[in-house]
Amino acid sequence: MRTRTMVRIFKLMLKDGPLKQHMGICGNLELMALAPEESVTEKDAELLQDMFKTWPQYSGNKFYPIPSWSYRVAGVSYPQHGSSYLQHACCRTLWEDEQLELRQSLLRHMIAELEKENGGGAK
Repeated sequence: MRTRTMVRIFKLMLKDGPLKQHMGICGNLELMALAPEESVTEKDAELLQDMFKTWPQYSGNKFYPIPSWSYRVAGVSYPQHGSSYLQHACCRTLWEDEQLELRQSLLRHMIAELEKENGGGAK
């Protein structure tokens, strides 16, 4: 997928929301690509995962970069990123409240990183 296609889709997600409420950023990126040749490649996935790592709120999990906390024991929070993602996906709350704010923050971060990487304009 071309970088400018990613930026265009990420900006659309920020402006209009995702195409599918039960899918995260990566799933919607794949759905919103207009042409088959614009599908997400393994190289694209690696690029996205590298950008996740530079996002200040990064969960530490490259498959579930949005932080979430499923339970607390004795005042300590334990991350359950995968199961939390599935719970939000089933309830269609991936794009609501705090989850929405985090996804929008990650989208803004990736847009900035992609534009910076390409000298201010994505290619």
